[in-house]
Amino acid sequence: EKSGAAEISVLLASLAIEEGNPVEGERLARRALDEFRIAKAGESQIPAHAVLAQALLAQGKSGAAGKEITLGRPLAAKTQQRLLRLQFEIAAAEVRAGADLQSATTALNSVALEAEKRGIRGMVYEARLALGKAEMKYGNQADGLARLAGVEKDAAFEWLERCYDLHD
Repeated sequence: EKSGAAEISVLLASLAIEEGNPVEGERLARRALDEFRIAKAGESQIPAHAVLAQALLAQGKSGAAGKEITLGRPLAAKTQQRLLRLQFEIAAAEVRAGADLQSATTALNSVALEAEKRGIRGMVYEARLALGKAEMKYGNQADGLARLAGVEKDAAFEWLERCYDLHD
């Protein structure tokens, strides 16, 4: 039961970050991570480390965010759950982008390619969005805007295709 509550805390932490409240995101992610550690739920710690790193990064605490990535990397490297690993790699690349945009770009393109091969469309969009945001913040804003516009266009087109398929 506590593990389920901790998983919900990770989701709420991610939502808090998206809504512009990374301090609350950090609090929720830390609480979830503590509960996962107590329960010795190693794989469940992976998204908690990733979301905590994102919350710290959103607060400008890039050093602390990097430490969370370092702590979560061994868990992510040995998981058989591809989705967890890809989500973690996106967070790791977001953290790395401030210091090394080229390396982050390579990592995010790799995630998008693997997700595409596996048919994990949502993860393709997540990687492309992360890359667009990184370009906007640390690189060429025009490239970032173009990438984000491309993601929006592709997602809208895919949505329309699905709607059309439903009515055939």
